[in-house]
Amino acid sequence: MSVNIEKMRFDMAEQQRQSAIQQSWETRKFIVAAIVAVAASVGAGVGIGNLIWGHRQPQPIVIQLPPQPKS
Repeated sequence: MSVNIEKMRFDMAEQQRQSAIQQSWETRKFIVAAIVAVAASVGAGVGIGNLIWGHRQPQPIVIQLPPQPKS
């Protein structure tokens, strides 16, 4: 009977250790996803801001014609 209890304790400890490892991995994935989302939001905001406020009046195109030949 004591062998089964020791095995059960070992299995429970191993399961808790695996659960802690899995939880830390999930936390890292969440943090990375949050950082990527913030970076994408900032990039989109900069792009939209540049689109709205970045337009300047277009400069006219000046074409200089060669002088007329004197006849």
